[in-house]
Amino acid sequence: MAQPAVEVRGASKTFGHTDAVTDLSMTVRPGRITGFLGPNGSGKSTTLRMILGLVTPTAGECLIEGVPARALREPATVVGAVLDSQRLHPRRTARAHLLVHAAAAGVPDSRADEVLAEVGLSSVARTRIGTFSLGMRGRLALATALLGRPRILVLDEPANGLDPQGIAWLRSYLTGFARSGGTVLISSHILGEVAQIVDDVVIVSGGSAVYRGTVEELRRAQHRRLLVAAADPAGLARALAADGVSDVRSLRDGRIGVVGAAEDRLREIANAAGIAVFGVVAEEVDLEQLFLAMTAPHYVAGATALAPGGYGPPTPPYSGPPPPAGPYPPQYPQQTRYPHQQQYPQPGQYPPQQQYPPHPPQPTNPGGPR
Repeated sequence: MAQPAVEVRGASKTFGHTDAVTDLSMTVRPGRITGFLGPNGSGKSTTLRMILGLVTPTAGECLIEGVPARALREPATVVGAVLDSQRLHPRRTARAHLLVHAAAAGVPDSRADEVLAEVGLSSVARTRIGTFSLGMRGRLALATALLGRPRILVLDEPANGLDPQGIAWLRSYLTGFARSGGTVLISSHILGEVAQIVDDVVIVSGGSAVYRGTVEELRRAQHRRLLVAAADPAGLARALAADGVSDVRSLRDGRIGVVGAAEDRLREIANAAGIAVFGVVAEEVDLEQLFLAMTAPHYVAGATALAPGGYGPPTPPYSGPPPPAGPYPPQYPQQTRYPHQQQYPQPGQYPPQQQYPPHPPQPTNPGGPR
């Protein structure tokens, strides 16, 4: 088995009386993009700083290619990092900034021009950083991380400040970096921001890991819900419960939400119970809502305006009021007129328009008044 590019083993970090990270373990495999996800304040930045040797763990250890970051002989060639793209000297030019870091990393000055071209900043190489946009500063920070041609990139929310075009460029660059054999560990608090490019995901909440695996495994682990319109929702819920499907919820629009049953099986149960099914819609799991549910207990995964209960643990079968009699959907009564409501005439009810005689011709006096 290949050695992990980055490994965190039971790492914890306490600042005073605050537990920033608690017994966190994760593995970043080489040649892959790993998303490190969690809400703000969940311990992501502290973990990345422990990995890079900038913060000492209270317990546990963090390793890069099998050794602590401080033990790397040529760290710039092993790992490049972007932790804060805003801490750049505003009066330096982009090229001058890179020359300072190139000297510290022990790489030739020519490398500064190479990485500027690599991130698309050659045209502003001699422009002061203070005039840069947030997106340009982010690209310059990435260029700094690339100076030593590292095998591993550690990026702390690098998409902050990027416009849609910049985000698309970043995704394309990181995908190409991984395909060429590089390893990327990228943090974010927005799952949709990185879901398109990551191979593996580590989700943290409150300083602890709540999920490790791939995005597809995360999606498959959650059952989709069927939204069912039936002639007798309560009866169908009881029939499903008798067949072992107990995760059924009533929805505000009269339908029921069913989790844990395939559509074909659901229709078979309905037919056996003599209940007409008017329609079945599959509601796919929303990854962003699922992410919110995993990282903040007060969010409900899959909640919508029509189904605020969303996904959750199995609940007792439907026991609400019976549906209204008559065809589905129920027919609503016509709006009644209010008393003393003003009645406006309909077209054709107006009296004929009065015809006025044409204006008599005005006398003309070419000569004007005398």
